[in-house]
Amino acid sequence: MSNLVTETNEIHGDQVRDLMMALAREVLWPFRWRVATILLMQIATQVMLLASLVLPWQLLQMLITGRSRIDGWIPGADANSEKIAVLIALAVLCFCAYALLKWLVKKAIASFSASILQRLNKTRLVANHRLLGKRVLGVVLGALSSAVIAILFCLMIALLHPLLALLAVLCVLGL
Repeated sequence: MSNLVTETNEIHGDQVRDLMMALAREVLWPFRWRVATILLMQIATQVMLLASLVLPWQLLQMLITGRSRIDGWIPGADANSEKIAVLIALAVLCFCAYALLKWLVKKAIASFSASILQRLNKTRLVANHRLLGKRVLGVVLGALSSAVIAILFCLMIALLHPLLALLAVLCVLGL
């Protein structure tokens, strides 16, 4: 990492790009199925978090107006009390799924980190280096999942509103 920084404490983009390509080639590509599984779990985690944050607002709308967007979605839930019960159950279920997925992602990254160290024959590392490697792997996979989520978000907007998709792409790319 020290040779990434010049005398003026600047990091050059081509050095970072080369480092990321080496990381992808030597670490991520051989374990592509595990990486894909962790990415899918992180995407599902974010979806469950979003649902657990949106559903209480739907519950509040149901309590204030007596109507909700789930009207007609659930057969047999005609009374307001039944719709409120369904919304509460869905909110709790989504939050529990979020917490479980978050824990599973953490465990999967720890297991993945141990597998990488074993494959690269780095079994004699001290505990601090193992923790640092696990943390760096978590950051790299988090950044990768954020990029995938941003792309999926842009695609979803593109399907719904093509002009907004252009704006979303411009925002994601930082233009």
